[in-house]
This record gives sequence, C-alpha cells and structure tokens, in this order.
Amino acid sequence: MSGSNDRSSQLDKGKGRVADKLGTGSPLTQLPAGQGKGKEREQDNAGDAINCNKPEGQIGRLVIRRSGKMQMILGDFTFDVMSGLDRTFLENAVVIDPSQESVFNLGQITQHLIVKPNIASLLNDI
Repeated sequence: MSGSNDRSSQLDKGKGRVADKLGTGSPLTQLPAGQGKGKEREQDNAGDAINCNKPEGQIGRLVIRRSGKMQMILGDFTFDVMSGLDRTFLENAVVIDPSQESVFNLGQITQHLIVKPNIASLLNDI
C-alpha cells in the first residue's frame, strides 16, 4: 500500500507527466495515477509478473565522434545521422492515446535528422 502512496506523491510533484520524461513540452493532460515513472510490469502467458529493466523511451544511443560525425546505435546495428532540410512551417510532435482520449504535446520540432544504415558496418558483420 505504501508503494501506491509513493507513486501518487511523485505524480503530485509533476513527475508523472509525459513531457518530463521526453523533453521540454507541455502536456495537455496528465497520465492517470497508475501510469507513472518507474518500471513497467508485464504479464507473461503463465500470469507471472516480469519487471522490465529498460528505461522508458530509450531504444538506442546517439554517439557524436570527435570528428563531428554522428551515429545512432540500435542494438547491433549502426546508423549514420545527418542534418535534414530546414522547414519553413511550424511543426509540433504530439502523442495521441485513443484509449484514454488524451493528447500530449511533446513540443516544437526545430531540427530534422536523416538516419541511414551504415553499410560498411553491416558488410563487416558478414
């Protein structure tokens, strides 16, 4: 029972907002008290609870080399990252959750990046 009180006190401090986890956006609504920061629990087929130790929202790493070259590493794959074209119009990133009937504004998009597979690293693995 004390765990639920701890979670609700964290949400009261604003830590349950999606924008606090993902960047400097302002959410239009807040997550319910049961869906906050921390380890998510999943149910396997046997019904046993399994803890996920991966941080929420993190799927890889963005590496900036000394030469200035950027690469993204997702698992065993390496991708080259380059600057994309500038846009002349306003863009915002949002998340829509139809089951909760809520929308979260993640913020304004100010730069675009192009990510392409690094063919040399893929061929070295063969």
